[in-house]
Amino acid sequence: MPPYVIGGSDTPFGRTFFNVSLGEMLEGAGKEKDHKLTLFLGDGTQLEVCSIDELSDNYLVVRAYRGEPDACALAIELIPYGLIYRIEIAPKKDDSQRVGFHWAKPRQTTIRKVGK
Repeated sequence: MPPYVIGGSDTPFGRTFFNVSLGEMLEGAGKEKDHKLTLFLGDGTQLEVCSIDELSDNYLVVRAYRGEPDACALAIELIPYGLIYRIEIAPKKDDSQRVGFHWAKPRQTTIRKVGK
C-alpha cells in the first residue's frame, strides 16, 4: 500500500467518511451520547469539534472550541479534507462543561430548477 501524502487526492478522511463512516462508528458507541471529536491537521493544529456545519466536495466547515472557554466559537473553520491526517473519537468527560460533539445525520440538499 502506498503511503498517504497529505493533500493528496486519495484522502482517508474525505466527504464519504464524514457522510457515512463517522455515523457508523458512532452508532456502535451510542449516537445519542455526546462524544469528543478531535481533528488533527497537517499544520499541527488540533481542533475539538462542536459541530460540522457543511460538507462540500473538497472541504468541510466546522465550529470548534478555542482555548479555555466552554462555548463553541462563533468563528467557522474551512478545512480541506487532505489536511486531516488523524481523527480521535472519545467519550465526553462527565465533569466537562463543554457540550461536546453530537452527531446528526447530514441533511440532504435538494437542487430545484427554476422554470422560465
